[in-house]
Amino acid sequence: MCKEWLKTRTGFLIKGLSISVLIISAGAVYFSSHQIGIDNQGITCLPYRVYIIDTSNKNVKRNGYVNFVMDNRGAPFFRNGQPFIKKVVGVPGDKIDVTRKGLFINGKFIKAFNQHVLNKIKEMTGKEADKEERHLELVKGEYWGFGSNPRSFDSMYWGKIYQRQVTGIARPIF
Repeated sequence: MCKEWLKTRTGFLIKGLSISVLIISAGAVYFSSHQIGIDNQGITCLPYRVYIIDTSNKNVKRNGYVNFVMDNRGAPFFRNGQPFIKKVVGVPGDKIDVTRKGLFINGKFIKAFNQHVLNKIKEMTGKEADKEERHLELVKGEYWGFGSNPRSFDSMYWGKIYQRQVTGIARPIF
């Protein structure tokens, strides 16, 4: 009776350990190329707070979400290398117009400047961000980032996202 009980429990233990090793190995492989991104700001720039970031995929697409690192254009608000997630609203071939009225992509109005952000930029840098009009066409390796919150600090203020800044594609979870 004791040997039979031990044999049954040993088989169960071996199967359980085998399954556990497989699950842990699969998780390790998955998370070697995936990260979890969490936006813990009080006021978020996008409608989601948690993302899975696929660092093996840097294929940026319109209306997708991109994870990238800020360069010195984010100063003095953000440090060089700080990770960001933005929605991609402009891709190569798109015509971007930033006027006093706001952002237009291919002639379609997208977003107005936000006075709170403009005041903050002027306070921190002495520059009036809405006074300089920009008209450009995105080329290969250039994207336009967007934050859906009117107070979002996005490409309207600091410009293009370059492919070299992209660290992966972000997929919103919730």
